[in-house]
Amino acid sequence: MTCDDSSSSFTSAFTQQDKYPLSVIYCGNCSLPFEYCEYNSPEEFQRCLLWRRENYPELFSTYDESLLSDALKNVTVSESLTKAVENNNRSAKKKAPPSPEVVVTKAQRKGRKQVTIISGLDKAGVKLSEFSKVCKKQFSCGASVVTAPDMREVVEVQGDHLQETLVLLKDQFSVPGEYLYVMDDNKRKVHAF
Repeated sequence: MTCDDSSSSFTSAFTQQDKYPLSVIYCGNCSLPFEYCEYNSPEEFQRCLLWRRENYPELFSTYDESLLSDALKNVTVSESLTKAVENNNRSAKKKAPPSPEVVVTKAQRKGRKQVTIISGLDKAGVKLSEFSKVCKKQFSCGASVVTAPDMREVVEVQGDHLQETLVLLKDQFSVPGEYLYVMDDNKRKVHAF
C-alpha cells in the first residue's frame, strides 16, 4: 500500500460519516438524547416514548411502537402518570427544608490567642458584612468575613466572645434560640439556649 492509497481510503471513510456539527435531539421527558431513554426505568421509558411519538412522529419508528405496545400491555398510560405524580408528591413531602443552624465556635490561634467563629449566618438571613461591623463596634475588636476550609463564608471575631455573640444574635439580629448552636470541647453541636 502506498501513501496515496492510504490517504484515499481515509477520505472515503470520512465522507461516509455524518457531517459535523451533529444535530442531537433531546427527550422532553427525561432530557437525555433519544438513544439513552431506554436506560431509564420502564415507566419513565414509556413516558419518553409517548413524548417522542407526540412531538417527533417522523423519528418514531416501528421498533419504538412495538416497545410502547409491550409496555402498555400491563399498565395504562393514565395509571402510570398518576403513579409518577404520587411518587413526586411523596418525595416532595419527605424533603422538608432543613432549619438554618448558626454555629458559634471558639478556636485557638498562635500562642494564647483565641477567635470566635460564627458560621451559618447567611442561612439564617443575616448579612455577614453587617454582622461583622456590629461585632467590631460592640466588642471593640477585629472582625471579618473569611472563607473557611470547607469553602463557606464565616465571620471571625478576634477574642473569646462566645456568650456575647449568642446574646447579640438573639437580641439584635432576631435569630431564634432553636437555631443557635455551640461547639463543645468534644466537637459536638449543642443547643446554645
